Amino acid sequence: MGKIICIDAGHGGKDPGAVGNGVIEKDVALKTAKAVGELLKKQGFEVVYTRASDVFVNLNERCRIANAKDADLFISVHVNSATNTSAKGTETLCYSKNGFADVVQKSLVSALKTNDRGVKERKDLAVLNGTKMTAVLLELGFLSNADEAKMFKQESFYSTVANAVVKSVCSYFGVGVKVEEKK
Repeated sequence: MGKIICIDAGHGGKDPGAVGNGVIEKDVALKTAKAVGELLKKQGFEVVYTRASDVFVNLNERCRIANAKDADLFISVHVNSATNTSAKGTETLCYSKNGFADVVQKSLVSALKTNDRGVKERKDLAVLNGTKMTAVLLELGFLSNADEAKMFKQESFYSTVANAVVKSVCSYFGVGVKVEEKK
């Protein structure tokens, strides 16, 4: 297939990202990124991680990694937080509207059964404006919302997200999803 997907687990190391309701963003991001990456590899994609462990990688380095590998797609994984603890839902951020952002947003909302906060253009985010390929930043839900925070503590969450993202990637590149045979 020859397509390279760069998976960026947001935050890491000294940067925990958002923290609340017993959830640390950097941990959810890394676990999700690894689940997505493993499933993409099984589909035949080459996967590049900006970080594969709990280390700090600055924003410019994240972009450099993706650009140096000449990735075809960049997916940054995050969870949201807000002072308003009733805020909830999933949103996909992008530098400019693109077909992948729409596909992955619909797929995630459908799979996670979260509120659809839509696709939003964000030209101010380093990983979106510093990458040369189609790039999205996924905000999977709000850890500041007690109900959504519970979702991040369930193992099933990670496989659900991975399956939704992989289906979106396959759809975007016009390839069928390979189904693993049960033994």
